[in-house]
Amino acid sequence: MTAFLSVLPSIAIFIGIVLALVAAHELGHLIVGRRFGIRPTVFSVGFGRALWERRDRSGLIWRLGLLPLGGYVRFEGDDLPSGAANPAPGSLPAAGIPARIAMFAAGPITNILLGAMLFAIAAALTPVAQVPLTVGEVQVAGSALRAGDEIVAIDGAALAPGGDLLAISRELPSVDPHVYDLRRGDTSATIEALHPYPAVIATVAPGRAAARAGLRPGDRIVSINGAPVDRLEQLAATARASGGAPLDLIVTRDGALLAIQAVPEPRESAGGSAAYALGITGAPLFQIAMAPPTAATAIAQGAGETVGLAGAVLAGTWDLVAGRHGVCALGGPVELTRLSGVAAAQGPVVVLRLAAALSVVIAIMNLLPVPMLDGGRIVLLVAEAVRGKPVPDRTFRALMAGSLALLMALMIVATLGDVFC
Repeated sequence: MTAFLSVLPSIAIFIGIVLALVAAHELGHLIVGRRFGIRPTVFSVGFGRALWERRDRSGLIWRLGLLPLGGYVRFEGDDLPSGAANPAPGSLPAAGIPARIAMFAAGPITNILLGAMLFAIAAALTPVAQVPLTVGEVQVAGSALRAGDEIVAIDGAALAPGGDLLAISRELPSVDPHVYDLRRGDTSATIEALHPYPAVIATVAPGRAAARAGLRPGDRIVSINGAPVDRLEQLAATARASGGAPLDLIVTRDGALLAIQAVPEPRESAGGSAAYALGITGAPLFQIAMAPPTAATAIAQGAGETVGLAGAVLAGTWDLVAGRHGVCALGGPVELTRLSGVAAAQGPVVVLRLAAALSVVIAIMNLLPVPMLDGGRIVLLVAEAVRGKPVPDRTFRALMAGSLALLMALMIVATLGDVFC
């Protein structure tokens, strides 16, 4: 019982996201259908027995179903075959083929636009490094850098707008100090400072090799076994490759030079093999100043993520059909509920990104040429336009029943995969 109660928040978040995305999808159908004169009779979010129902002045029934597994808009005459004789004005069969194609396409298009909008909002709420790269908080005492300094170049290597400081810093020569070209207010300045990721200890794990050797937070490593160093990753790399051999360190502490011998201890790595470490962490010389992106940047990022995800979903679907992925690659409701809980624990921006991703996935899945889905209905309408007559009613109903069985089977397989894979 306790385990069930612990996942209730994840279930609630997942259901809330699904209901919102389904409502948006069905509203797309409703609005465009009405725009082309197709009369809706029922708008339902969820299937099964109605938990809530209301009829508006136009006669449209709005309802919330018991099972939050999808939704639908029922239009007048949508139970009639496409070629029904003398269809009533305002019914689905009476609408032209372009109008029906637009109505079926409107749901997935709404989800794509909603996904792009949610991705853009998430991007707008996520601070990014200021351009040009600007110093935020200086974290190593005694540095000549100041908050607000704009870094133009380090050791003559120019920082391109939006450049990756970590990648650039790895290419810097092993010298100490490094030369920083800055813009400080309205003036240019050149200063000397430590490496952007200096050989300065930030934390020492109690009881580990570094603590036993007497290393302390704030110590700056000057050399290892007689070789000068300017960045902490050099110490970490030397410790990993040491095989447990002692390391002779020269460190500066409170202006004094100290000789310290540290013996790395074995730690199991991710691959299962032994790696050696001292039990220390470092910190960057300074925090990069962050700021929200511009609206244009956020919108462009949202559009880019939407296009990229849509392509990935299509490629993954093709790989699944081609047999390159097993059923364990399917993500069912159990896995999506778990992801909802993980997203909620990481904050509202991650929840927004999950909702955006699900919206895009819903759109692409609905555009697949499966007769029960929007994409399949569009394909049948295109076939009707090419043939000059609709698919025979018996064939149409068989396609609907077969595709419904296929979708239900996929849902069951995906759920079982969540549990047993």
